[in-house]
Amino acid sequence: MKIFKITIVFFVLIFLLSCQAVQDTREVIDLTNDAEFLYKTVYDESLYSSGYFMPEDMAAVFENEILFYNYNPAQKGFTLYNKKNNTKREVGDEYKCVVSSASYVIIDEAYYTSEVVVNNVGNEILRVIEVTSNGEFNVLKEYSRAKEVSPFVYFCRYDETKFMYTHSAGEKTYIEVYDVKSKTFSNFMMLEATEKDKKYLERVSVSDDKIYVVVCENNQYYLEIYNRDKILTQKMILDLPLFDISAMLRFNVVNNYLFFTNWNSEQAVYRLDKDEIIAINIDYLENVDKITDLTLYPYGLSSVYEEYTGLLYCTRDNHPSTGKNMDNRLYALNFDTGKIKSIGIEKSGNIPYLGGVICDEDGNILIMVKENKESEENEWYLLSNEFLKEVFNSIEN
Repeated sequence: MKIFKITIVFFVLIFLLSCQAVQDTREVIDLTNDAEFLYKTVYDESLYSSGYFMPEDMAAVFENEILFYNYNPAQKGFTLYNKKNNTKREVGDEYKCVVSSASYVIIDEAYYTSEVVVNNVGNEILRVIEVTSNGEFNVLKEYSRAKEVSPFVYFCRYDETKFMYTHSAGEKTYIEVYDVKSKTFSNFMMLEATEKDKKYLERVSVSDDKIYVVVCENNQYYLEIYNRDKILTQKMILDLPLFDISAMLRFNVVNNYLFFTNWNSEQAVYRLDKDEIIAINIDYLENVDKITDLTLYPYGLSSVYEEYTGLLYCTRDNHPSTGKNMDNRLYALNFDTGKIKSIGIEKSGNIPYLGGVICDEDGNILIMVKENKESEENEWYLLSNEFLKEVFNSIEN
């Protein structure tokens, strides 16, 4: 099973169309009865005082193991927890991550991401790493930061055995491909900016045999679409007000929907219809008059490269920075129908604080809840895509 977490503040949403609030056939999902309990993380004051909020953050859920980021500076960078044996072990090497884009992909029973570490002689090194469910930790590639290498790398799944990532060094930007089976790298694309032509590769995403590349040319964003033979098939201007506010952070394409996030954690959603990019605006819920009333959870979409059979989830006015939890409901967008529905979340009859959602490539989700916003315990539950689609399909419009 492939799911995990990103260590970034929860994204804010500009999301989907004008539809009315729904009436539920089934009133609630009770996590105690309907979900699989996975793990509980507990606030650690000693780590908080050192600048760390939790001793562990969920990174990936494998078949028998759960992978966590380990923020304890005295330990290795990851913790692997065996669900059956209830045992833990540290995974990593002697170096601790100091900077990361928190972007990742999961392929089979392995987790791939990047990190910047400081080596024994004080030099910063950017590393592409692999962490497997059996506890292997492998450094796949290293880049010296002395060569103006950006610390931020952005990943997406390419196919069954490969992933892609964008990175930059000085005026050169790259899209690299790594094959996890042959353990080889290849270059998909490279651009070198000049004084007259400032052109950079920004982000990449793959959906249904198409490679979507966001390019910035002389301060103008474009969307370029390539086939698997690296042939450019389409190019469109991206006039996104979102990036007048702050630069691009994340980009995902799923089932003809384009998801953008800026560095202010503000989000925009578009639908690609042939040669047209259509903005999806939402103020479809009663008494919702601010964008911040809705929070979208796209975590995990970077591992989706084929048609996505799952739903896309958001909550209402539940962003951690606001401390609000207006209706304790889980909202879901059906990509096929374009409709959004909601259902209540409970735990043994009690209404929990909804902390976030993480999806995997198969549409299963992790949902994190706590007793209230101030609670020091986070509980993680697993809900299957099959169960969720059955529940949301039973809800009448």
